[in-house]
Amino acid sequence: MSQIRSGEVKPAAALVRERRDMLPFDAGPSHGLGRYITEVTCVECHGTKLEGRHDEEGSTPDLVVASGYSRAEFDTLLIKGIPSGGRKLKNPLMGQVARSRFSHLTPHERDAVYAYLKARAERPQ
Repeated sequence: MSQIRSGEVKPAAALVRERRDMLPFDAGPSHGLGRYITEVTCVECHGTKLEGRHDEEGSTPDLVVASGYSRAEFDTLLIKGIPSGGRKLKNPLMGQVARSRFSHLTPHERDAVYAYLKARAERPQ
């Protein structure tokens, strides 16, 4: 409690108010599941708006790159950690995360993430 009083740590309610506009693009109700999954799994590395990050821990791309993947290639990335064309990932962490986390997504969940990321990539700018 003393860290909250000192301002070192913010109360959860304050963080929610502060960050409510920092969510990934809303592609509508039909993409709700895909958006939710990306919010709880992808923002850690790709940023709250999924636009990628460039910081001391490395670089991650904007997830608009997913629109360049076929559905089968996307599955290979999420299950095995292998990007399209069998090329090497610039940041090897994605391969590790895919194999340890994303490989446990169901086909339905992977479909939802793929559809959401495609819709996000195709949104009007």
